[in-house]
Amino acid sequence: HHIPGTGLSVLVREVGRDEPLLSYNSAVPRNPASTMKVVTTWSALEMLGPAYTWRTRAYAVGQVRDQVLDGDLVLVGGGDPFMTADRWWGFVNALRQQGIQRVTGDVIIDNSYFAPQGDDRGAFDNKPSSTYNVLPDALLVNFQTVTFSLFPDTAAGTLRASAYPWPANLVIDSTARLDRGTCRRGGAGVAVSTPDGP
Repeated sequence: HHIPGTGLSVLVREVGRDEPLLSYNSAVPRNPASTMKVVTTWSALEMLGPAYTWRTRAYAVGQVRDQVLDGDLVLVGGGDPFMTADRWWGFVNALRQQGIQRVTGDVIIDNSYFAPQGDDRGAFDNKPSSTYNVLPDALLVNFQTVTFSLFPDTAAGTLRASAYPWPANLVIDSTARLDRGTCRRGGAGVAVSTPDGP
């Protein structure tokens, strides 16, 4: 695979024995990259067991009459890291199957299952906008990310921007214009902001 010997480290050792079967540059520090997942997976299996499942629960605070919850709906996060929009639709469908079509009160989110982790997303590598730097959250939705899509409107000569999911406090102000055959920088663009800033 044309990997130089200086860029490779190998250590093979039989479980329970100290003497390695193979050792090559084994003392050279390396970036573990995705192999670190083995450590976190082993830790999770050791602590939680192989049958553990993350649970997201819903509680009705009030009476349900004629498929209407007269009160609040409390969503309690249990740390499921894969609560995507598709799975949320399934969750909502399950609530409907239980007989709740409408909620007159508030939807209350309880994500207190995890201890607070601070709010510095960039502490790891100074890249707070990177998806992998999302802070732990007991009720994580779509990996705490928003996907932006850009659609050209050739008739109007503009660029339409869309987001999924679309947070309630998100504002997209697109001033980008289409220009056939050239690529220019500056002067126009797509600004994304929330009340807390861009």
